[in-house]
Amino acid sequence: MARFSDYCDVLEKSKNSNKQELLQLAKQIQEKIALIEQQKKIELENLNNTIMSIIQTILLHTNLFDDDDDDEEEEEEDDDEEEGEDDYEYYYNDEEGNDNDHDHDDDDDDDDDDDDDGNFSL
Repeated sequence: MARFSDYCDVLEKSKNSNKQELLQLAKQIQEKIALIEQQKKIELENLNNTIMSIIQTILLHTNLFDDDDDDEEEEEEDDDEEEGEDDYEYYYNDEEGNDNDHDHDDDDDDDDDDDDDGNFSL
């Protein structure tokens, strides 16, 4: 920022100079202030970017550790679901009481029971 001596110089020159010189000095001071404000704004943006980068790094590392725990829990849940699927998907009785065991292949050679239209003959 401008020093006190700079302001004193402006005042001293104002006594001895005309109005145009004062306007020129005022413009120079305004330009210096704008330059300082711009520099501070850039420094603030750089600081903000640095902070955001640090936060993202921290979140990345914490998510890496948290994801490992979640994967283990999901695997356990998947195992439970797979066991349950075996009970319901592969073996059931239909409404007529017929046994539909898709999990095990019987040694019956009566696989030629279906007609071309998809119906089974009894």
